[in-house]
Amino acid sequence: MPFPSRGCRTCKRRRVKCDEVRPICSRCQKANLTCEQVENSNFIFLNENEFVIGRLKRPRGPNVSARSESKAGERVESTPSKNKTKGLHVSSDNAVEDLVRRALEPQINITPTHEVSLDQYAVFHYYRNFLQMEHIIPGIVDSHLKHIMAGCCFSQPQSVLGHAIFAVSYATFARAEKSYSALTRGATAYLRALMKTKMLLCNASYAKDDEVLLAVMLLSFYENAAMDSRAPPVSGLVLLNLVSRSFAHHDGALALLGLRRKQNQRTKCGLGLDKVVRRQLLRSLLLRSSAPPSWLADGAEYGEVGSLLELDRCTVEVSKIRERAKNLLLLSPIYSPVDWYGKTTILNQLLEDAWATDALLVSWTNNLPMQYLYSTVAIQNNWSHIKLFDRTAVHIYPTVGQAAMWNRYRAIRLALNEVILKILSILDEITNSVGTTESLAAAVKLTIKRMSDDLCRSVPYMLGIFEAMAAAGRDAAVITNVPASRRITVKATTGALLCWPLAMTAMMCAIIPDKNLQYLRVCMLEVSEVVHDGVLERMAAAFPQEPTPVGGR
Repeated sequence: MPFPSRGCRTCKRRRVKCDEVRPICSRCQKANLTCEQVENSNFIFLNENEFVIGRLKRPRGPNVSARSESKAGERVESTPSKNKTKGLHVSSDNAVEDLVRRALEPQINITPTHEVSLDQYAVFHYYRNFLQMEHIIPGIVDSHLKHIMAGCCFSQPQSVLGHAIFAVSYATFARAEKSYSALTRGATAYLRALMKTKMLLCNASYAKDDEVLLAVMLLSFYENAAMDSRAPPVSGLVLLNLVSRSFAHHDGALALLGLRRKQNQRTKCGLGLDKVVRRQLLRSLLLRSSAPPSWLADGAEYGEVGSLLELDRCTVEVSKIRERAKNLLLLSPIYSPVDWYGKTTILNQLLEDAWATDALLVSWTNNLPMQYLYSTVAIQNNWSHIKLFDRTAVHIYPTVGQAAMWNRYRAIRLALNEVILKILSILDEITNSVGTTESLAAAVKLTIKRMSDDLCRSVPYMLGIFEAMAAAGRDAAVITNVPASRRITVKATTGALLCWPLAMTAMMCAIIPDKNLQYLRVCMLEVSEVVHDGVLERMAAAFPQEPTPVGGR
């Protein structure tokens, strides 16, 4: 009498081997099917005598009679299981952590339809994809999400942070599962969080609390997740107006940082939160070609040190240069070189400052410690079924943290060289000496191509497709995972590290080579699916598309 498999019923009906992972097995997750787990963990003895002696024809699939005979036992055992799950409704600081722990226990079945309510399932989804892996992200790229305890939305559901967590949880869950009810609940939680935030901002002492700053940063992402991706595609500049609501939350967080820095006594946790929020706000300002206020410019005041402080200073300088270029209408698509006759002094000064900042960025890469360096390794085989930019080599990094740091450097340098290239183009038009800037422009275009190529070569590592291993005395990249959807293997925590570099390239489509542009468009669509970001998805839709596939795709 053999013991029956503990695999889920869905896999049994499909006649495939189940890996018995709870609450959802890998087979069902990959196939986007409902995983029907067996709640009773006790052994069931199957009566095989009738089949062995030939009286009955053995059915294909699991023993139907044994299943029907054990239904009564399953009903008896399911009662305490449900009672245990109902305990998740009790307010607790560790509610989500308890939910995760119970999800990993093989005796308990967690499904979104019976044992767990929609709010708990949405928060669990957000925790699993955005917060659970946050602690393993290196400090060089960590974010405000590391400071969030998802359980507070159950222990303090009426707090501003509780409403904000519910809002982003519903929004991301609605986008992942296409749940209209979750989307509606997310909008309700978002409005409650806004009202609560407005009330707390009326009191300066409450406005300085950590939970208020965290809530504002969460609400900025809610705007991205809740954006309708079905709307018609738009250009990059128009898209900046569409995401102005998200930027409004960033401006609110900027004002809160200004209040918090005036406090006499600060906690270590509060200082750490200010540091990571400032990093994100600097990237937001650079995306808008806006310079940070003077009190935000010095990263040393917020705890930045070493190589990260040097890159931080370069980021601030590039933001200042792009703001000057924006004010001079250099970044406008309708600028005309004839408007600059007699104004070469202004252009030359801006160009000189841009060259100096670019030299600082080059120096930064030359002085990096060994633990930050990456390798360009050969691909071991010809993986024709994988979308790759370069089928001969990819980048391998020590960790995803170093990869994210390098990609931010590349995006910063691309933003700077866009300004340099436009100034050189204008000077070439308005000066009498033909070809004076031609060699300089060629060098800038080469830098842009190299930065774009390196960004594309880093994506397979960031998405977990390749890793390095020794082969014949040298490093070779080997494939590790190519799922049908990146959502299966790549956590939003990792995918989010690609969002800002990809968004920056989307704002500079005119200078990015076509081959890189088409590959990055595919990457943006995949990453937007992983992180549930509607803004990134619409940016990808705004990319110019070619009628035929480009090389390397």
